[in-house]
Amino acid sequence: MSGRWFPKRLIDIGPDDEKLRIIETSETLPTGPYASFSHCWGKQPDFFILTAENLAEVKHRIPLELLAPNFRDAVKTSRCLGIRYLWIDSLCILQRGEGSGKDWTEHMVAMRDVYACCVLNISADRAAGAKDGFLGSHSLNLGSPVLVNHPTLPLHRLVDLGLAHTCLGRSPLAKRAWVFQERWLSPRILHFTAYQVFWECHTRRLACEAFPDHCPTNADCNAYSGDSTQEDHRWSPTMAPFAQDWLALKDRHGWYQILEEYTSRQLSFPSKDKFHALAGVVKQVQQRWPDEYIARLFRSDLPLALLWGIDPDRIVSDVDLMPLKPNGSAYRGPSWSWTAHDRSLTYSLARACLAEGKNVTYAEVINASVLPADPNNLLGPVLSAQLLIRGHVCNARWGSNGHKAKSAGRLELMRKDGSSMSHKCEYEAALDNPNMSEHSDLWPDGMIILLVAEVMGKHIFFRDAGLLLVPDSSSDREIGQKWRRIGVWMNHRNDEESAAAVMGSVEPSMLTIV
Repeated sequence: MSGRWFPKRLIDIGPDDEKLRIIETSETLPTGPYASFSHCWGKQPDFFILTAENLAEVKHRIPLELLAPNFRDAVKTSRCLGIRYLWIDSLCILQRGEGSGKDWTEHMVAMRDVYACCVLNISADRAAGAKDGFLGSHSLNLGSPVLVNHPTLPLHRLVDLGLAHTCLGRSPLAKRAWVFQERWLSPRILHFTAYQVFWECHTRRLACEAFPDHCPTNADCNAYSGDSTQEDHRWSPTMAPFAQDWLALKDRHGWYQILEEYTSRQLSFPSKDKFHALAGVVKQVQQRWPDEYIARLFRSDLPLALLWGIDPDRIVSDVDLMPLKPNGSAYRGPSWSWTAHDRSLTYSLARACLAEGKNVTYAEVINASVLPADPNNLLGPVLSAQLLIRGHVCNARWGSNGHKAKSAGRLELMRKDGSSMSHKCEYEAALDNPNMSEHSDLWPDGMIILLVAEVMGKHIFFRDAGLLLVPDSSSDREIGQKWRRIGVWMNHRNDEESAAAVMGSVEPSMLTIV
């Protein structure tokens, strides 16, 4: 297997009558391909793991009975498929002891190759934890086609178009953010769900036991009914990404759909994993669109890429994290980057601007500076970041809340003398931290809005959009005031007057946003 890439360590499972052991691929070159394994650790992961203390022992032998049920099932599956080598994160990365931090960092950099270079990914979709196992019995009743024989119509098959979403999209594994990347990168995946075994690869659409050719879509039903003009191009995380041929990535809209899906999933250690768990996908996207990557935003998409929001209907965590300062242990990114928050993302504003292509951008990014935690890994965590933006700003204050969602409310644009200037249009705001709307009296003084873009399209529900900013309390005012993002704002298409008309006459300002 000379010339083929392998992870640093693999489990040599051998045939049934031989022992399991860990091999260092720099010392023992594998004689065949390897399979990777996607799984949930569970709420109390007290199973057998690789540590600095037991490394020498497991390189000699790993008793099968020491492994958690999920891992024993993975070994059995790999053996049945004739794949001798297996990669499991908890058994191939040092989890504790001397050198474990360095080992983890090395693997984070190599994670894209770990999954992209495997021959197959074994996915334990049905198991909520390592002790559950995934080879239990399952029923094919769910999703199996039903023949419908009508006296006046041809024989029809009644199929469930939501089968993949039910089995894959609602599985315990689908909630994990790491698994989004693992599934995207792997060349082939064998999914073990509670109802069906699914298969996806580069050359075949998502298939399962009930539909071994491919799972039915709207396009199949249209073709059967003779309507060949209707095609199903809806991108879904439960559809095989390979069969789409990056359909969603014909333009940048697909990238923002990726972000929305990724941020709707959970991370056990977001302060450590937020950047790493998507780095492999980012590398693939960069191959298609070479671009500077700034705190998880593409430079050429700025400033429109700043118009992300928090989806109030898809709460990932009960904790509302505002970005801490660079000397804080939980700092993950600047306030203008979605990486600073543990909530589900929506990019509807930015996508609308990019899709319409008929927008006037009023804000200009003059400079962007990022200090990476590791200079050799520009896709990893950052220690600090800031944007220098030139744009039109206006003082604003929080108005009455006219929405059920805590994160939404009205804004009033204010003159310097404190009087309202919003006479012919209403400005709506969506906050990054929904709890702030209930404690507006605790906000810093001096809130402003920054006008980012005016959209000219006929089918867009808003006219203008921008950022909500407050003074950053940690900035040294003698050096210069810095600002922190707390949300986005917009005004509606049917308003008599646009924000651009109100604010466009104001002389542009230079702002540093951290």
